[in-house]
Amino acid sequence: MDWEMTHLDEVDLIMLYLHPGTISPVSLLELGRYSRSGRLIVCCPKGYHRRGNVQYLFRKDSVPLFEEFDKFVKARNKRLEDITRENLPLEGSIKIRVSKRTLLPGLLR
Repeated sequence: MDWEMTHLDEVDLIMLYLHPGTISPVSLLELGRYSRSGRLIVCCPKGYHRRGNVQYLFRKDSVPLFEEFDKFVKARNKRLEDITRENLPLEGSIKIRVSKRTLLPGLLR
């Protein structure tokens, strides 16, 4: 857990997918920790057991929240384009980390 939190502190984009039928306690911890970072986007489909709590947090902290996976992927693509454009003149690399829990078929198209 220490390794994961250290790396999440260093990335430009954090994506969480809260799958219905899962409890996702670590994802909820990450959601609370990074909701005000400006680096978080979340997909929380209908059926997720804490959807109301997630919606409340996102209204409060103005974090992009998506119900539909396709819109989540489009938002991810846009953010990556923005991050790339912002970082092109800079030396170094862009650090993007997607948690293993968020890797779903088609996510990294």
